[in-house]
Amino acid sequence: GFGAVAALARAHLAAGQPERGEPALAPLIEVATRSGWHEAAASASLVLALCHEARSDAEGAEALLRRAVELAEQHDLPGVEWESRATLARLSACDDATRLRSESAAVVERLAAGVDDERLAAGFVHAAEG
Repeated sequence: GFGAVAALARAHLAAGQPERGEPALAPLIEVATRSGWHEAAASASLVLALCHEARSDAEGAEALLRRAVELAEQHDLPGVEWESRATLARLSACDDATRLRSESAAVVERLAAGVDDERLAAGFVHAAEG
């Protein structure tokens, strides 16, 4: 599924080779968008944006991240929304960055509120704060 493609692209990112992760992502976004597979389109947009960011293409990354946030908001995909907003914050100027970090933190807090184990929830929030 799309998760394997996204995971492979993330592995290439971690290895410092974002260009190797990109080729399968754009077609995946296109097919997922056409078929209404919102989770795949949002997730692939996020990972492709991370590849663009790693190649210093902030403009390309921002457009993909905004699309990922839009899909995540519309289709209740909080994981994608959180990571996309956090990444947009890194790429944004002062006021926008502050707002985006705050929005990202709110998503994380909302997710943590659904975890019954307080220690686990606190660990999740701490990890998300990076």
